[in-house]
Amino acid sequence: MAGGGLTFGLAFGLQEIFANFVSGIIILMERPIRVGDVVTVGQTTGTPVSGTVTRVRMRATTVTDWDNKELIIPNKEFVTGQVINWSLSSPEIRLCLPVGIAYGSDTGRAREILLSVARGHPHVLADPEPVAFFDAFGDSALNFELRAFVAHVRHRYTVKHELLDEINRRFNEAGICIAFPQSDVHLHPTQGLRELLQDEAPRRDARAERDAPRARSTPRDERAEPRAPAEPAEPDQPPEPAADASVYSQAAYEATREPPEVAEDAATRNGRAPSEDRTAGARR
Repeated sequence: MAGGGLTFGLAFGLQEIFANFVSGIIILMERPIRVGDVVTVGQTTGTPVSGTVTRVRMRATTVTDWDNKELIIPNKEFVTGQVINWSLSSPEIRLCLPVGIAYGSDTGRAREILLSVARGHPHVLADPEPVAFFDAFGDSALNFELRAFVAHVRHRYTVKHELLDEINRRFNEAGICIAFPQSDVHLHPTQGLRELLQDEAPRRDARAERDAPRARSTPRDERAEPRAPAEPAEPDQPPEPAADASVYSQAAYEATREPPEVAEDAATRNGRAPSEDRTAGARR
């Protein structure tokens, strides 16, 4: 029992390794992929990987992608999954370039330019010959498509860039505009809207006539420059209380009155006693 359970556990745990081992034997015998092939694998898992096969082993295969990263892929993926081999029987690949030109352009001249650009590129094959055709009337453009074969799959991105750049330059020289999405909006007023506008015109004229006399009666200076609001006046200060007349008279009397010492000295000099001066002043 113990030996049977151990055997079952090992078989269950090593089934993936055994499946990859058998898949490696199949790959080496059938050679669906070889070193140097350009492949795309992993489409069934949702994360496809494209690159060049650099090594094939019994358990796994090494693929170097376009970022020069080496990916170790189990051989089971190449046998049970969906694989695209871009160079299995031939490294040639076809490019399809859609081009849209503006409405009103010369379609015959546009087709001639597309074929001339493709035939003049060194990496585009003469056999099969490149073709260009008018595909459809698009929403905003006349749709063309250029199809050409490239000598090797590794050149497809470089050739695509150079072809598009040359097509753009030649179209500019020929006065052919490359179309872009655009829309035309046409307004069709309904009967109700037309009647509403017709009723509004007399009302607008009546308001203008009613406001005209008011505008003429208003002085130009007042219409042009409105008066600034007056600043608020400061509150009146309370009046000072009037001085008492008796107090004022007493103060004046005290101010004009000579001190007693000065009065006695003056009386002595005149030969009179101070008491006599006081009596004389009282009589007066």
